Amino acid sequence: MAYVGATVSRSRAARCIYVDAAIVFCALLRKRIMRIVLADDHPKWLEMMVSLVELEFDVVATAVDGTSALQVISHHKPDVAVLDLEMPGLSGIEVTRQVMSNGHKPGVVICSAHITQEIVGAAREAGALGYVFKHNCARDLLPAIEAAGNGRPSFPPGL
Repeated sequence: MAYVGATVSRSRAARCIYVDAAIVFCALLRKRIMRIVLADDHPKWLEMMVSLVELEFDVVATAVDGTSALQVISHHKPDVAVLDLEMPGLSGIEVTRQVMSNGHKPGVVICSAHITQEIVGAAREAGALGYVFKHNCARDLLPAIEAAGNGRPSFPPGL
């Protein structure tokens, strides 16, 4: 191990390394890992979202339709729910409206292959904090989840 500066002893450098490591460890412990629910009716897409999201967050449940999404959100009380726009039973926007009328209000991110001003506006009106175009999911989903979990909106520019 190389030490910078002639006045730093080996034991002093070792203590500094341990103190620095302890500070980083304590900071990591203080950072709360967000709990996420993911819902999409396409199994392969849902699987891809899980593999992407679980790298940064705790995926507590998944759902394959709007009705089960509403149930797992109610049961698990996640920090953020990522919902497909078009699902059997209830749409992502309908799930968002119902979730926002209940006591626990997670940040909601709508994820869809459709992106128009009307759809994004409807998502905002329902209470969603974010909207991700599925074609940009690999780039935009994690930042949108982070923003929604911290109460900040995250919508495509110009929409």
